[in-house]
Amino acid sequence: MELKNLDESIINALDGTDTNLLPYIPYILQDFWEIGSSPQDIIAMIKK
Repeated sequence: MELKNLDESIINALDGTDTNLLPYIPYILQDFWEIGSSPQDIIAMIKK
C-alpha cells in the first residue's frame, strides 16, 4: 500500500477528507480514554 493511500485511509476512517489533518491525529486522539474509550481497543482497531 502506498503511503498516500494509507494516509487517505486513515483520514477516511475518521470521516475526514483532508489529509493535511494527518499530523494532528495524535493530538485529536490523545484524550479518548477520558471519554470512555479503551486505549487498547483503539490501538487494536488501528492495527487492523
